[in-house]
Amino acid sequence: MAEAPNPHQAVDAVDEALAAIRGSSIAELEVEWEDGHLRLHRDPSAGTIPFEPASETITPADDRIVVISEHVGVFHGGAGGPFPRPGAWVEAGTQLGVIETLGIRNPVVAAVDGRVEDVLVDDGAAVEYGQPIATLRPEARPPDPTADDTTEHDA
Repeated sequence: MAEAPNPHQAVDAVDEALAAIRGSSIAELEVEWEDGHLRLHRDPSAGTIPFEPASETITPADDRIVVISEHVGVFHGGAGGPFPRPGAWVEAGTQLGVIETLGIRNPVVAAVDGRVEDVLVDDGAAVEYGQPIATLRPEARPPDPTADDTTEHDA
């Protein structure tokens, strides 16, 4: 005899799915698992109120840039995996980590060229919309240490 599905699992799945699409441009989401199925659809023409985090809580007083989460999920990066660690220089668009939501891996990228000053979230930690993920200090590309820029002088 098959075990009856846990009604809490369905409620949790709906909550996670709604959190995943809230504030995004996703109009339809379908998820299947062994004991269930969930399909969400919303009218994208109805519009959404974009998420705007409180600027005073994430704007540093200096030139640092705070990278914030655009998703709810589990963060993978920082000290884990192949992602830049604090102190590393990165180009704009460099992937700093990913936020996994319902099996979808959403990249977290650097908005500017600079140095990773700090990763504020541990690898494997849950993150929320608007949560600060990392801080970057804008900086020009450092000189290539392998470049031979010495000049020969006539003797």
